[in-house]
Amino acid sequence: MTKIEGGTFYAEITLQTQYGRRVLDARPSDSIALAARVDAPIWVADEVLAEAGIADETEGSHEDEEAKLAEFKRFLEEVDPEDFQG
Repeated sequence: MTKIEGGTFYAEITLQTQYGRRVLDARPSDSIALAARVDAPIWVADEVLAEAGIADETEGSHEDEEAKLAEFKRFLEEVDPEDFQG
């Protein structure tokens, strides 16, 4: 994505052709779909990311998952089936 104006996102597709590099205006959805199909990188302007980006909440989650897994393993080692009888 190259910019946001009035809540509308804009994008470009950059192609390497036999005649050189060509940059085409395109809808963001079409740009993303095309990039995904041909396994091309997707770039987002810093300004777009700053205005419309959402923080990656998965960062650091690997450590969190390991800690939760270790806690669950401790629970399984200490739990007694009788603890669940009413």
